[in-house]
Amino acid sequence: MMIKILEEVRENIKNDKNLFYYSLVTMIIIFFIFNFFCMMALNLLKFNEYLKSNMQLKIYIEKNTTKEENLYLEKKLLKYDEIIKTKYVSKDIALEDLSKNLDLNFDYTDNPLPDAIFVRIKENTDIDKLIKIIKTEKKVESVEVKNEFLNKIKRLNKALNKVTIYISFIVLGSIFILIFNLIQSTILIRKKDIKIMALVGATRLYIEMPFIIESIIVVILASLISTAVFIPIYNILRESAKVVAPFVSMASWQEVIIPTIILVSVTGILISVLSTVITMKINLKLYGE
Repeated sequence: MMIKILEEVRENIKNDKNLFYYSLVTMIIIFFIFNFFCMMALNLLKFNEYLKSNMQLKIYIEKNTTKEENLYLEKKLLKYDEIIKTKYVSKDIALEDLSKNLDLNFDYTDNPLPDAIFVRIKENTDIDKLIKIIKTEKKVESVEVKNEFLNKIKRLNKALNKVTIYISFIVLGSIFILIFNLIQSTILIRKKDIKIMALVGATRLYIEMPFIIESIIVVILASLISTAVFIPIYNILRESAKVVAPFVSMASWQEVIIPTIILVSVTGILISVLSTVITMKINLKLYGE
């Protein structure tokens, strides 16, 4: 049976080449837009992680403390529920990093920089309250934090999550409507052939499967072609973003290519199959005949 169905698919494509190419080109355009959304969504997730990683405090330690005392303070801070991760940076390491960053050779007999502990905190932490508690710890000299910057990060982080969800529904809904209309047009054009198959006793599966397989072929080809076309455009956008916002690093196309192809193909196949079944039921009424 499958061989006959595949032969039917081949004959349909051969007899209606223009319709097949029209469907393919239309699907490429649809998936090109979907590719753009997928790339944007993946980069929003990456930027989201970037924002979360910058939710941190810098705790300066009093002078004349021993390394053991500093490490003890670090372990104590790790017990806080609001704190995810800590990193102890001695004044010698801090001076060495400063020298590398500025490409200068600092030769201080008495290093003026303090020892410090970098603390990464949870997203919904009450920052002011946490700072007050940390300042009560022994050996803590001061806590450096840009409250307004961190609050903006928290607000932007929530906004990005909401925007991604809203855009997901809009894009997927639009793609479903476009693919549904495309498949509906294809089936209506071949309505006569379908009715003939129904009259000669063809089963529901035999009638549906050629359209489902053909739509899957179109989806996979459109996914690969649209992604191949989008990659150089994405690279241009990525290089432009470096100039406009150098502090934000967009994901390379190698990082997003496989997830994008899988997401586009799977989504397209599911929508195509669903659209084929629904269109058959609504427009052709074959199942009641």
